[in-house]
Amino acid sequence: MSAKFTGFPALMYSGLYILKEIGILKKDYSDTEVKILLLITDAPPAFLICIDKGDFYIEILNEIMNLEDVKNAESLCDYYLATPSNILLAGADKIFQGISQNSVKINDNKVLIYLGTIASVF
Repeated sequence: MSAKFTGFPALMYSGLYILKEIGILKKDYSDTEVKILLLITDAPPAFLICIDKGDFYIEILNEIMNLEDVKNAESLCDYYLATPSNILLAGADKIFQGISQNSVKINDNKVLIYLGTIASVF
């Protein structure tokens, strides 16, 4: 594992690391290339989760600090999610509620499938 990340990027890295170690990334995502931009609005900057044919990496995006920056950076990713930490940590029901109340910004519901897979190890 790596100690180069802290906070939410470290949490996502840990989940992806476990998925890789137990073979799920290779089994389920061996032909997948996807980039997910995640902005925790109360803990910027954003970061990019890249799943690349059974492997992964995370990149901190220091220039993306708010929702306007996310919208300007859509070309960097396939999917994005911008949410406050309390909603992300509360689970899927709160995320869906946040989407309907406009406190969570998302460009495609598929991002929730990927994040759900990562969260499944915790």
